[in-house]
Amino acid sequence: MKNEIKVSDAILQRCASKVLLERDNAGLMNITVAKYLDIQPGEVSCIQRDDKYMYVCHTSRRKIHDWYNSGMTLAEWYNKRIKEKVQDQDRESNQWTLQ
Repeated sequence: MKNEIKVSDAILQRCASKVLLERDNAGLMNITVAKYLDIQPGEVSCIQRDDKYMYVCHTSRRKIHDWYNSGMTLAEWYNKRIKEKVQDQDRESNQWTLQ
């Protein structure tokens, strides 16, 4: 089991401000930001107001925090995540063909 951190509201506020700044600078819509971070679009709306942070689930908080610490743009993060997903699928398919 991975050693996971709990992302507090204070940490989420710092991460959320970076997400929203990136969204505005790149001219992205909330639905696109959600796709890039692999979270629900409603959660992107919730991070716009700190009184709504309670509606952002733990998993989404962790994904936002992981992106924040990556130093990547949202698009770079998305491309990295998709590339890793494809590589995992290739690995799984190779295991079946080798057996």
